Amino acid sequence: MARKIDSQIDELLYDFKKFGLSMDELLESLVEKSAIALRKKAIKEIRKETPGKGKAPNNDTGDLIGSIEIIHRQEEGSKVAYVGSDLPYAGILETVRNKPFL
Repeated sequence: MARKIDSQIDELLYDFKKFGLSMDELLESLVEKSAIALRKKAIKEIRKETPGKGKAPNNDTGDLIGSIEIIHRQEEGSKVAYVGSDLPYAGILETVRNKPFL
């Protein structure tokens, strides 16, 4: 059996509740999975050999890859995730050096 999914939010909420799911749980799961996917993509980009401007930095010491983390927060009633690095040169690579990895 298939159920048509459309923009009828009330029907979707009813279906989620019927199966013991809440929209909040679903959205939190999507935020979590999106953050994990972004972190993996950043690491993959850094590991690729990509010389030139506008390309991700290459992996020399592994410090940048090791520093990429996911931070979860509750903001204004919503769960959000931040993916990034706290290394001083991470922001410089992204902006000044034009070596985006996130």
